[in-house]
Amino acid sequence: MPTNTDNTPNREDATELLRRRIAQLEQENANLRRSERAAVEYIRHKVDQMLQVLGTIPLRPEELDDNTLLQLDPIGIISDSFAQILEHLRMTNLNLTAARDEIKAIFDSVGGGIMVLDQDMRVVAYNHRMKEIFFPAEALILGRPCGEILCRREDNEECILRQALIHGKTLRRSPWEFRDSSYEVVATPVAGQDDQERLVVLYLDISERRRMEIALRESEERYRDLFENATDLIQSVGPDGRLIFVNRAWCDTLGYDEGEIAALDPAAIIHPDWRESYHRCLQELFQSGGQHAMELVLLARNGREITVEGVAGCRMRDGKAVATRCIFRNVTEQRRLQQELLQRQKLESVGVLAGGIAHDFNNLLTAVTGNLSLLRSMGHPGDAFDPLVREMEDAARRAQSLTRQLLTFAKGGTPVKKVHSPLALVQQVANFTVRGSRSRIEVLCDEPIWPVEVDGDQICQVMQNLVLNASQAMPAGGVITLTLANCVLTQQTGRTLAPGNYVRITVQDTGCGIAPEYLDRIFDPYFSTRAGGSGLGLAVCYTIIKKHKGGLTAASTPGSGSTFTVYLPAVPGRETPQAPAGHTPSRGRGKVLLMDDEPAILKVTRQMLLHLGYTVETARHGDEALQCFLNAWQAGSPHDICILDLTIPGGLGGLEVMERLRTLAPQVKAIVSSGYAEGQIMAEYRQYGFTAVLPKPYTMDTLSELLGSLLEPEAPLREKNDE
Repeated sequence: MPTNTDNTPNREDATELLRRRIAQLEQENANLRRSERAAVEYIRHKVDQMLQVLGTIPLRPEELDDNTLLQLDPIGIISDSFAQILEHLRMTNLNLTAARDEIKAIFDSVGGGIMVLDQDMRVVAYNHRMKEIFFPAEALILGRPCGEILCRREDNEECILRQALIHGKTLRRSPWEFRDSSYEVVATPVAGQDDQERLVVLYLDISERRRMEIALRESEERYRDLFENATDLIQSVGPDGRLIFVNRAWCDTLGYDEGEIAALDPAAIIHPDWRESYHRCLQELFQSGGQHAMELVLLARNGREITVEGVAGCRMRDGKAVATRCIFRNVTEQRRLQQELLQRQKLESVGVLAGGIAHDFNNLLTAVTGNLSLLRSMGHPGDAFDPLVREMEDAARRAQSLTRQLLTFAKGGTPVKKVHSPLALVQQVANFTVRGSRSRIEVLCDEPIWPVEVDGDQICQVMQNLVLNASQAMPAGGVITLTLANCVLTQQTGRTLAPGNYVRITVQDTGCGIAPEYLDRIFDPYFSTRAGGSGLGLAVCYTIIKKHKGGLTAASTPGSGSTFTVYLPAVPGRETPQAPAGHTPSRGRGKVLLMDDEPAILKVTRQMLLHLGYTVETARHGDEALQCFLNAWQAGSPHDICILDLTIPGGLGGLEVMERLRTLAPQVKAIVSSGYAEGQIMAEYRQYGFTAVLPKPYTMDTLSELLGSLLEPEAPLREKNDE
């Protein structure tokens, strides 16, 4: 068999070709592996992205190998995933649309106006309420500067909207007035989707709240004004008894500052005698509530007692009393006036009795003093009975003083006023009153004292009683100081006295003083702190001063003495008449008509007039007096003067007779006489047509002096021993 030597190269070629093919296949296999790895990585990456979109954490290599991953049909998975993604997007869009609609509904339904601004202060959004309130007629709003729409002016750096953007924080302004309404503006910076800041501005209409606040403030101001300016004392007390608050009147009346109230001890302002009833009332209020009428005596800082009355109620919280509310009225002055009125009524009741007694007693005294005058005029200074006559005259004068005290209580105690020097009146009685006692008088007067228009006898009686009272308060002796001064009282300082000019006279002693419980009663008639005292002296003083429209007060400290202060209305500029020289009875000349219902007075007065040289005709009542006057008038021998008794029981008295006489003879001279002056007649006799007044009892000297001043005297009347 022939051998082919060319087969070897062919085998080698085939081997080379195979090797190359294998290499080629290996290269292709390597390329395929690289492509597979890239594909697997790509698929794994896309699956991870899909899982991220679906909200699942990425795959880890140990959770899923490459072969398993390739067997999962990634294309199908991706297709299904995209379907889920699209469904998710669709649902998200639906939810977003619903949320946007809901937000828009809320945005438009908010009661306040809402506006959104960009960094350039331009409007990017607003709600329906915003447009309705601020720019209902504006067509184009978006993109316009807010200042152009709202403020109608150039933007300024102080605008809170700009300040909120600049500082990046919420700012408020209230109230902001726009047209006729008030708004609260709240500007809040927020970040937009584009990282550009936006400003959300809320406008809340607070007009009604503002009106309510103003009304509340005005109501509080009215309450505060009422509370602080009330004249009543208002206080609130807590369950512990301490003061919570008081008003200005409370502070002013008691003399405390408002800042002292919280630390003030309640016991310090309640009079000891009233503390028990006060605490009992508070306890009842806190236990049962309701209202209680209260009367109380408070103590001011200076110790002055303040009498108050009012109503106390409770302030409740959750059905429990937490504080009391007390409204008190200061009735200190009212109670003082009530006490004064009661005292005056007591005096008037005594006066009804005193007037009748004084009238009868003065008639008797007139007969006594008249006869004593006649007896003395007919005797000799050296006669044995002369001292007895003078003692009887002194006794009659003391009886007259007692009668004057009784008359002071009566309606007829009206003062017969003349202008006097207060200093002269004081000096007239001062030393005479303490004669025989261990006390001495010291009169202080640093300025010329204004004259006063008073009844000199009554004021002398007042000074005599006050000085005597002071002397009796110092049985071991001492100094009684009488101080006179001018003073001007105002509405505030005068209290119960009318504003004007007054002379103040104080009578001060250093005696035992008056106990506080007696001080309010010392002017009561028949009340006396001295054994054997009549209790009339100070009551008489009080009545006399009141009838002069003056004032009389008393102050005392037990063991240190007492001070009585008299206020008399002054008449600055009036002339004080000179004191008359001693009167010498003069022989008169003229015809006198004497009318009196008392036979004893008719008899003694007729004798005194005859002794003085007058022609006398007497009458027992008014009709008789008129007939006598008419007869003398018709006979051409009229009476030169008439002395008429004011009161004639059961007949015409002096006033009625005077009225008829003036119709007969308008120029008639008449003297009114009475032991009990009725009403104002004795005090204001000229208004009733009388020429002069002659109080009973009177003496021959008094009669001579009065008639001598009205009728021309003939010659001095000498006593019998000079004849």
